[in-house]
Amino acid sequence: MTDLYRTTKKLAKYRLGDAGFKADTFGEGFYKKFSDGFSFTVQISGMWSNVEIYCGIRFEQINETLQIAASKAGWKSEKIEMFKLNLFGLFREKTGDYCAKLEDIGIYCPINSCVSSPEEIIEIIFDRVDQLGNLRDLKSALEYARHKSLIIPFGIFTIPAGAQIVSDTLIWNWATEHAVPHISEFDREDYDRLLTSLMEMEV
Repeated sequence: MTDLYRTTKKLAKYRLGDAGFKADTFGEGFYKKFSDGFSFTVQISGMWSNVEIYCGIRFEQINETLQIAASKAGWKSEKIEMFKLNLFGLFREKTGDYCAKLEDIGIYCPINSCVSSPEEIIEIIFDRVDQLGNLRDLKSALEYARHKSLIIPFGIFTIPAGAQIVSDTLIWNWATEHAVPHISEFDREDYDRLLTSLMEMEV
């Protein structure tokens, strides 16, 4: 079986590296920071013949706001650390599923996969990054996340924080409502305290 996943990861390391991306600490993906606190994020996952691509954006102001709010809400320091991760962005959006061979679709790859080479997948990533570059305005990025329902996995935290920063009640209400099914009973109290802390902040 063609190892599309491993070959794509290796190629991404060089191609994205040449474009200014760095590998994250845990080897989960790549990020590229800019001086205005804006970042692109790219994650490549999968196995053997199948590759999944996720792209996203990160606003340093949102993550810093979450760290302060979580600390005031009494969160444990190790839990607050997740907001410092370079891949913990405003959202993570799936670009698609890709497969090495047509005959692998439906067996090793999801039915909706596209047969692609590593080179084609890298070009898809660069095209997506170019599109996301239009979302460097926080208000526009939040509207995009709401329109695309990008609440999972980061939006349950980042979108309310962003809404507080731009004073957008509509996005706040949407995000907090849609986050409810994704918050476990175990985490509910912490999450509610975080929202209260965000509401009390002047940002």
